[in-house]
Amino acid sequence: STQLLFTALAYQRCSITGYGAEILTSGAIAGLRITGGGTTGGVSVFGLQINHRGNASATYGFELYGTWNARLQDCSVECDDTASGYAAYRLRNTTAADTATGCFWTLLDHCHLRRRAGGDGTAPDYGVQITGACNATVLRDCNLAATTAVYVTNESGQTYIANALLLDGCHFEGFTNAIKFHADTATSTFSGWRVVNCRAESGTTFVELTGSTTQPAVPGWMSGNYLISSVTNYLVNANS
Repeated sequence: STQLLFTALAYQRCSITGYGAEILTSGAIAGLRITGGGTTGGVSVFGLQINHRGNASATYGFELYGTWNARLQDCSVECDDTASGYAAYRLRNTTAADTATGCFWTLLDHCHLRRRAGGDGTAPDYGVQITGACNATVLRDCNLAATTAVYVTNESGQTYIANALLLDGCHFEGFTNAIKFHADTATSTFSGWRVVNCRAESGTTFVELTGSTTQPAVPGWMSGNYLISSVTNYLVNANS
């Protein structure tokens, strides 16, 4: 019922090995909040599971808060009937208005979000939510089942959207938007993104860009993706 916080060291690599372990919470907290790391430090988390099936007030599964060089591998989140805005994996700035306090050089490798049983309640809002200056983020071989599997946006009132994002070999299922890039203002720009070799099924829109009049100039930023089972739209941009 009290937030678990892990502060990574600035000049050393730290690791948490959680295979076979599960974090249970109560109340409006994340399963695990991670911060710190600095340009030469960071943390790796292996095989840890967050179980939020019994906590509908939970805010996030894993919350990365201004981290550097963070790596989550083989981690998983299980949840149902979550609060509005819940994200299984949350990357955010330490200070909303400061583009130097985001999560830099983050890797999510073979991470999952699922509801354990068909009788579980509604899908969570977000699988991975990336806000503000969370640059150089890689999602590789992740399996995410959420209303919006990957949601990228600016901090409220700001124009900066994360750049250099790579989504490679991920699987999305049961979504409204598998990937949504949302800008609060038309002056925000989308840059340095790649969505490749992903698989999407049982959803509506694979990629949606909204709120900005610009989009990545090179169409090849989406390639090798495979859509099956009534995925209606490949790319939607109402502003361009």
